[in-house]
Amino acid sequence: MPGLYTVLVTTPFGCSDLFSMVVAEQCEGVIYVPNCFTPDGDGINDVFLAQGENIESFKMQIWNRWGELFFESNDINQPWLGERRNDGEHYVPNGVYLYRITYRTTGGIGIEEGQEIELLGHITLLR
Repeated sequence: MPGLYTVLVTTPFGCSDLFSMVVAEQCEGVIYVPNCFTPDGDGINDVFLAQGENIESFKMQIWNRWGELFFESNDINQPWLGERRNDGEHYVPNGVYLYRITYRTTGGIGIEEGQEIELLGHITLLR
């Protein structure tokens, strides 16, 4: 936890000293990606949405297994509803779809600021 910490150190001989240290917050960019969603209109788990913190830039693409691009967004807050190419009228059938997410972090422990990270995976859609 960030803040100012003070420690009193005492030796077995009775000598003591006081040390203070400022701890700064350095959180790495983290993204959580679910592996299944059910866009059936019941209000539970209806969208595919990556969630993250300390993200500088973001891009998500979703394809079917034949390589047809179904969804693309540069906004981490824009969910995929299970439609074809953001038209909202033609919904894809149940199945497994591939995603590619690339994002840049704002930095953190062990990660350079602006480092691009790529995530490849699959999402199962069940209606």
